[in-house]
Amino acid sequence: MYARLQKADGLYQRDRAIEDYTPHAWKLATGGLLPVGFTAEQTRSVILDMDVKNLLRLIAWRRSEMVAAEGIAKAFDVPLTVLSVKHEVDSLVALCRWPDIKSAYISHKITEPRGENLKSDGHNEYDRWGQFAFDVNRLSGGLRRTFDARVAATQRDSVGVVAIQPTAIDELRFRRSSDGDNLERYSAQLADRWPVPKRALYSRPNEDAPHFTDALSNGTELTSRDRGVIGLLQATIYDEIAFRDHLLVSCNQALLVFRPTALGPRISGGVRQEISHWTQGSPRPAAVIHTVPELMLFVDEMLDSRRLSERFRRNFRQHLDIQLSGDELPEDVKEWIWENCVLASAIPSSIPGASTTDHLSREVLSRIDAHFEAACQSAIVSSLSNQFGVVDKGSGMVAHFLARDPGEALSHEFLMGVSQFLESEGEKLDEAVGTANAKLLATTQSHFDLHCSADLARLLIGTS
Repeated sequence: MYARLQKADGLYQRDRAIEDYTPHAWKLATGGLLPVGFTAEQTRSVILDMDVKNLLRLIAWRRSEMVAAEGIAKAFDVPLTVLSVKHEVDSLVALCRWPDIKSAYISHKITEPRGENLKSDGHNEYDRWGQFAFDVNRLSGGLRRTFDARVAATQRDSVGVVAIQPTAIDELRFRRSSDGDNLERYSAQLADRWPVPKRALYSRPNEDAPHFTDALSNGTELTSRDRGVIGLLQATIYDEIAFRDHLLVSCNQALLVFRPTALGPRISGGVRQEISHWTQGSPRPAAVIHTVPELMLFVDEMLDSRRLSERFRRNFRQHLDIQLSGDELPEDVKEWIWENCVLASAIPSSIPGASTTDHLSREVLSRIDAHFEAACQSAIVSSLSNQFGVVDKGSGMVAHFLARDPGEALSHEFLMGVSQFLESEGEKLDEAVGTANAKLLATTQSHFDLHCSADLARLLIGTS
């Protein structure tokens, strides 16, 4: 945007802007004395100041527009969908053509693919970014085509989902110098932007726009003072990205977390914060797409760090309370179930002497048998969801979808199931959550060669 506005007759036409801003900068620096001229180095710093000031103004402008749009939507009680100019054209067409279509915000890793890009010396865009970035871009079109197929087959009897891509906006793309510490590492040179879809709303600037990668530095070396100015700009952009993405999470009807353990088992801070922000709003469905190898690597890492033990214990008791809501069991009974059933991987009725204990009647014991496995399953899924940032109140709206590999995660049949889940409401939503998470449990048990959820529970809490 700024590059376009710097062109001839633009709001920030560069030559005119420099001519107007330089006397102002001199006045600020000298306390009002008439300008006698800056050195060449000082002039470069003044121009950089002007560029950063203008960019900060554009950032504030964008925030004001988004807040105003949100206020207008609330005032008229209508949905709000924010699309960037580098989003796919077909998503906008679908939103305009089908007013009741749902929108789902895609949450995925960005820092890791960006890091791979910065280290790459590939000659083409695919080599520089790698498969994951292009898979993210393909996800939006894949979801939309599942809706198109159902419209063609059923004359429009489904709602459909449009995916909203955060990387259609890509403003924090500064390179970092490999030399020096702290401020010395800030650079004004821009790296590649996230790949733009082929059919984007965006049209590239004319050739008279400044060269993007050196738009702020003009190919010159920055002073320490200038690096501090660039650091301020980067910190401001970083904060605005969080604001923007959280607004996008809030104004969409669903959340779609795409392969959160790709490129390493660590959940990125941005993805975790977006999921946490989603749980703070009104109840909405969230789908988490995994590949089996990526998820199992993540589970292995959690087992090594023993992060699940305490959380699983709390979740198990909560879910057992739900399962046995008609039986107000005292705390000592819950402790007995934990120590004798969970830790021993045995159903209650198989514990020697359980049927003759004072605190468990035969009737209650039979019901515990029926609900014990269900409580274990629910606690396992909740505990895994917690690791992704899902707070307890949102766990019932989350479905985990497992694909064999990245290719299947983008297949028509797989995305059809994801789309139908994100459209679901009420009992259909509960059923879809149960079906997806049952596959998650079965796959995880199979990976560890276990026979039941109680065995998996013992493994996760470190007693197996």
